[in-house]
Amino acid sequence: MKRLTTKSTVSVMAGAIGLLLLSGCSTNDTAATVGKTNVSVNTVEKEVKSILDERAKVNTSGMNLSTGVKLSQEVLRFHVISILLGDVGTKYKISPTAAEIAKQRAALVTQVGGEKALPSALVNANIAPEDFDIYVKTTMISAALGNLATSAGVDNTNGAAVQSLVATTAKKEGVVINKRYGKWDSVNANIVDASANSAVVTK
Repeated sequence: MKRLTTKSTVSVMAGAIGLLLLSGCSTNDTAATVGKTNVSVNTVEKEVKSILDERAKVNTSGMNLSTGVKLSQEVLRFHVISILLGDVGTKYKISPTAAEIAKQRAALVTQVGGEKALPSALVNANIAPEDFDIYVKTTMISAALGNLATSAGVDNTNGAAVQSLVATTAKKEGVVINKRYGKWDSVNANIVDASANSAVVTK
């Protein structure tokens, strides 16, 4: 998952985690399963199309844009990490309200240069327009968890404390990735290519 920053600049969100066991999903129409929550292949495909459609509307010169399987992986990773962070947030009673999300959304829109600049910023971050509010909520939860860790004296350099919480939650709930998108890396809580990896066990 990438982060929106100032005017069309992006950085990788400090939240990706994990690697332990990896297996294909039980049905071909399931892209990923996180505990009892499923992300459908249709959701991934629709959002990939949405991102590609948006790219055609803006100037993408100089942007580092994912394509093919990599783009599908990013979309799926976005949803998996969002689900896991949401579950961690629930555990720590962190649940941004609609009003709080709207306020933060407005702040981010201003940060990237306004509503006119938002489409370009979302394209640059490989985020589908329909996922923007989920993105806002997820980053708010991540920031709140980081603040909790800091207040408790836990080192959160580069998001390490938040990453540990997400990795632990992923291991407890179980994450299953459809093989068409790659494999689940439970050490870094990430979706990686399906190439052979001695640290990955495939069922």
